[in-house]
This record gives sequence, C-alpha cells and structure tokens, in this order.
Amino acid sequence: MSDNEQKPAFSLKLSHQGLLLVIALLAIEFVFVGSLLNLLHAAEVEARSQEHFRKIIGATNRLIELNYVAVYAIRDYVATKDRYHERKYDASVKEMKRSLDVLEKSLKTEPYQLELVHRIRSKFNVAFSVADRARDVIDGNGSLLELADIMKSKGEFQQLNRQLIPDFQDLLRAERRIEEKSPALQRKWREETKKLLTWGLVLNVVIAIAIASFFTRSIITRLAVLVDNTRRLQAREALRPRLAGNDEIAQLDRVFHDMAFELTEAARKEQLALNDAKDAEARIRQVINSMPTGVLSTDRGGTILFANPRVSSMFGYSTSDLRGMHFSKLLPTVDLRRGEEGGGMPHLYNELKDKSMEVRATTSSNTQVDVDLSITPFDIKGEKRFLITLLDITEKLEILRMRQAFVAMVSHELRTPLNSVQGFLELLEMGVFGDLSNEARDGSVRASANIERLITLINDLLDLEKIESGTISLTPDDCDVGETVKRAVDAVNDLADKKKIKIEIAEMPESTYYFDQDRIVQVLVNFLSNALKFTPEGGEITITSQERSSAKSGGENILELSVVDQGPGIPPLYRDIIFERFQQVKDESGHKGGTGLGLAICKAIVEQHKGSIGVDCDREIGSRFWFTIPADWDIDEDGDDTQT
Repeated sequence: MSDNEQKPAFSLKLSHQGLLLVIALLAIEFVFVGSLLNLLHAAEVEARSQEHFRKIIGATNRLIELNYVAVYAIRDYVATKDRYHERKYDASVKEMKRSLDVLEKSLKTEPYQLELVHRIRSKFNVAFSVADRARDVIDGNGSLLELADIMKSKGEFQQLNRQLIPDFQDLLRAERRIEEKSPALQRKWREETKKLLTWGLVLNVVIAIAIASFFTRSIITRLAVLVDNTRRLQAREALRPRLAGNDEIAQLDRVFHDMAFELTEAARKEQLALNDAKDAEARIRQVINSMPTGVLSTDRGGTILFANPRVSSMFGYSTSDLRGMHFSKLLPTVDLRRGEEGGGMPHLYNELKDKSMEVRATTSSNTQVDVDLSITPFDIKGEKRFLITLLDITEKLEILRMRQAFVAMVSHELRTPLNSVQGFLELLEMGVFGDLSNEARDGSVRASANIERLITLINDLLDLEKIESGTISLTPDDCDVGETVKRAVDAVNDLADKKKIKIEIAEMPESTYYFDQDRIVQVLVNFLSNALKFTPEGGEITITSQERSSAKSGGENILELSVVDQGPGIPPLYRDIIFERFQQVKDESGHKGGTGLGLAICKAIVEQHKGSIGVDCDREIGSRFWFTIPADWDIDEDGDDTQT
C-alpha cells in the first residue's frame, strides 16, 4: 500500500460488509432463538412428563380399584353363582391386563417402576388363576378333590391380594416422588427462560449497536473524505490521499481522483488553448490591421462591426466612426435590396459567391474611389457574419486606361506607317522604281518580312487587348462543327503541302453548336500552325472531336476539339505557362518564331465561350492541344458570356 493511501478498516466491499453485518446479527438471533427453543423443548418435555406421571398414577389407581372389584366379584360369584358377578369379574380382569400392558409400555424407561409392574403382574396371574380354578369347580367342571384343594388355596389367594397392595403403593410413591419434583423443575425452566430472554435481548441490542457503529463509523469517515475532496477540487486545492481498499467507496474515490486529474489537465489545456487563442487573435488582428487591403465585417443587415485601419485611410473615417455605420454609406452603388426577404448582405453574397466585383465607393469627403469588393460569410456563436475585403484599384484602372491609350496609339500611329512602308517595299520588289540588284532585292524581302511580323504582332496585341477589355464582341450562331474544322484546315493547306504533312480529320459530330465560327477557326488555325511548325516533314496531324457531359454545366453536352501532332512534345517547364503572353517553345532548330501571343489569344477566345483549354503530353512524342465549348451559352446584356 502506497503512502498516499489511507488504510481502511478492512478492504471488503460495502455489499460484503453489509452482508457480514446481517450474518452477525442473524447468528446472534439464531443463538438466541436456539436457546429459547431449547428451553421451550425442555418445558414441553417436562409437561409431557407431568402428563405421563398423571397417566401412570391414574392407571395404578385404576388397577387397585379393578383389583378390589375383581376380588369381590369372584367372591360373590362363588357364594351366589350369579352370572352378573361372573361377567363383572371377567371384565375387571381383562381391563386389569390392559392396564398392566399400558403401564409396562409407559414405564419401559423407568427400571424400578417397571420391576414393580412385573411383580404386580406375576402376583396378579397367580391370584386370579386360583380364582379361575374355583369358578370352574363351581361351574361343575372340576372334581370334589379339586374343590377341596381350592378351598385350601383360599388363604393363598387372599395373601397374594394383600401383597399386591404394597406393590401398588410403592409404584404410587415412586411416581409421586417424580411428580413432586416437576413444579420445582418448571419454576427453574421459567426462571432460566426469563433470564435468557432478558440477556439475549440486551446482548442482541448491544452487539447490533456495536456492529452498526463500527461499520457506519468507517463508512461515514470515508464518505467525509470524499466530501472534503469535492470541496478541495472546487477550491483547486490538493486532494487528500487516495482511500485504500476494494469497497465501493474506495473505487468511487479512485474514480474521483482520476476525474479530478482529467479535469485539472483539461482545465490546464483549456487555459493553454485560451492563451494560444488570445495570442492568435492578437496576431490575426495585427495582421489584419497591417494589411494593405481594407477588411471589415458586418452583420446580416449590413451594419459594420469591425474595420481595419486600411478602411479608415481609404474612406477618411476613424475606426470608431466606421463601427456601427451601415455598409451602404461607403458603397451606395451596391444594391442590397434592404427590406426584402433575403435582402441585405446575404443577397450581396448570393450575387457574388466566390467572385469579386469592381464598384464605386464614396469617401467622407464625397469623392469617388474605385474598389474591388469580395465577400465571405462566417458564423460566430450561431449568428451569421460577413467578411468584406476592399482593394483600392484606382491606380490599377489608371494603368489600364494608360495601356488602352498606348494600344490605341500603336494602332493608329504605328500600324498605318508600317503599312505604307510595306507597300513601298512591295513596289520596290515589283521594279516600279527601277531594277534592283540582288543584294537590294534580298534586303527588301527581309525588310518586308520583318515589317509583316511587326504588323502581325501589333494586330495580335490589339486583338488580345480587345478580348480582355471586352471591347470586342462575339457573334455566336448555330454552327456546323465539320464545316468549321474544314475552314481551318483550308487556311493551312498550303503550308502543309509545302512540308508534305497530312492533316487527318476524324469523324465530326452531326449536331450543331453555338459559337462564333470565325473565332473558333482562329483557335484551330493557331493550333494547326503550331502543329505544322513542330511536326517533321512527311508527318501527320490529326483533328479529333468528342462529345461528353459535364457536371459543371448541369449535365449539358460539351464539345471537345483537339489537334494531335507528331512533334517533340512540350517540355514540362512550359506546360503550365504556354498559354500566357509571350511564352514560346523553340523548334528543332532552336528558333522560336511567332509573337508568343497566339495561344494567349486562343485561351481568351475559348474562355469567352465559357470553355476550357489545355495541352496533354503523355505520349513519348507529340502533343495534343485541346479546347472545349459548352453546347448552350448566352451573352448577357453587359457583354459577358454566360452559360444557359
């Protein structure tokens, strides 16, 4: 047993202790009841003895009486020969025999009295045998000689009867001596019974109180330890040592100690977690306050609950002024549909989801600023909150306007002179200004090719800018896929024939799809041009199509067109960036060629059709450029393409 455990009175369980208490009390009761039953049995035996004595005395007295009746009856019969006396004699003799039998049976455990009964029976038999012979002679069954002999035995008969009297008296005296002892024995048994009852009751009460006190004192003491430990746990004090033993209280104390340990550990971990949460909250608040992006939170109705310093600097309000202000005061152009069911911030979130939008905001000085707004819902204690990020895009829009102005300048200020130079060079090559030397002609051809490349670059820049800015609009219609692919192939047939490359067109779908045919032809031509550039002479290019369902488009069909070449494939370094601006892959000679804008323009065109674009290079040689177009999509009123 460890030093931290208290030694119990004993280590039995409470159920076993209670059982021992009951067994001890029952043992005392059994001893007491057994003693009482023993006394009662002795009293009953004494009562039966008294009844026995009375029965013996009665039977003895009856024998004496019957003896006198028989003697007088036989005497009267001898004198009168009256049959009445004879019958009386016979009845008395029979009853005397039965009485003697009863006495012998009743006194078989008392040798002295039994000897007296045997003596009486012997004398009785001798005396009454004489009387029976006399009766036979008188009845004429005997001779005169026998009668004379019987008369001589008369004195013997009388003598035997007189001898029976002392025997009867001895038997009566013996029984009376025993009977005289009975009252004293009965008084003794009664006294002993009273004493046993009194002492048994006292002993029973004392032992019961002692045992109950012993057990209850042990239980109460141990329960007091539990109560004190409960108080100590509440006061966060050290608990008392564990109770030893295997009873229920000791088990409960062990469970309580384990529970207290778990609670203490949980409280410690909770405190650590709370401290970590406070530190994390402080760090997050510091990060949010130092962010260059405006961050604020609102409730469902749009009341601002928190705003970081960036919001304050963007709108010219202090953080205390922003707290409690309505969201619409900062962004009055945002329609929250206040007052309608489902309105407020939930309406704004449902409109944006995971997207962002550019809106005009109003500062404290009523000036307008352009911001990019995004919204994210979150819950705090079951209440819906909304986190809003605001990014000042005024400079971004200004740069965009400057870029558009630059593109417009390039379009008007560079493309027109270049076209004039290209036209002049063509005139030189035609000999309009006289014959040119071979060197001059070669220089003119190189200059014309460079100008053509520069004009193509300018045109690609203009197309890409128009697509991204939305200033160019698509003109979709229900188009035949096979016809679209044939137009693209016709555009590159001359180059394919020059390199002796075969373009194989797989089976195309018979159904029509909704797209801008000219733009899709532009994408296919770009794919085919790249494939012709990298496929070796005498190779083959394959155009395939596939119709499948898309979960993203609600199960609607989508069309996938792909161009498979036999070139060296796309290196892993370029696979993720090949559709970005000015990204090119070198051909076998190490020459890039082109402007690096073709695939970027293709990506913009496909995305305007709400499709996707990509490249696969899983084979040992060759690449598969592909793009998809949904079966049904529309252009909304603002010019944005939306899928139906």
